[in-house]
Amino acid sequence: GEKLKILSIKNNCKYFCIGANKTGTTSIGNAFKELGFVVGNQRKAEFLMDDYFKANYKNIIKYCRTGEVFQDVPFSCPNTFKIVDKEFTDSKFILTIRDSPDQWYDSLVGFHTRLFGNGKLPTWEDLEYFKDRPNDLLIINLSDKEAYTKFCRFINIEPKKVNFPWKNKTTEI
Repeated sequence: GEKLKILSIKNNCKYFCIGANKTGTTSIGNAFKELGFVVGNQRKAEFLMDDYFKANYKNIIKYCRTGEVFQDVPFSCPNTFKIVDKEFTDSKFILTIRDSPDQWYDSLVGFHTRLFGNGKLPTWEDLEYFKDRPNDLLIINLSDKEAYTKFCRFINIEPKKVNFPWKNKTTEI
């Protein structure tokens, strides 16, 4: 297969968007790109799902050395955030959410021709892992008016705009 380009990044801090598909993960990635961060190639990340299902995280960890920001699968899959957090100890995590499960479902159906996976969004119980580390997890709904400001504050960047730069926004059905 294609070899991954490993970056030499002085700051070990990585940002992982662990929200489910169609909760604004692409918009988060785009916002990081606009701010000059190196965002991992999502197509390459999708090829790591075999490794995820085999609980072989070696290639996922290697892939994480190719950028500063990562989103969607395999990072939105259960427990992946725990593995990358142990490897990259200065990391921060962003959980993108929707107003309701119906809003998320409508967006997913509007974007895809068929539903894949079980569609389960992470719950607070799933995220008890971060209970003693509130500064390392941002839970954000991109439809909130203050979402972009909260995002920039979380990554210690001065906001350059007011509204979140949406990508792949689906109109409601």
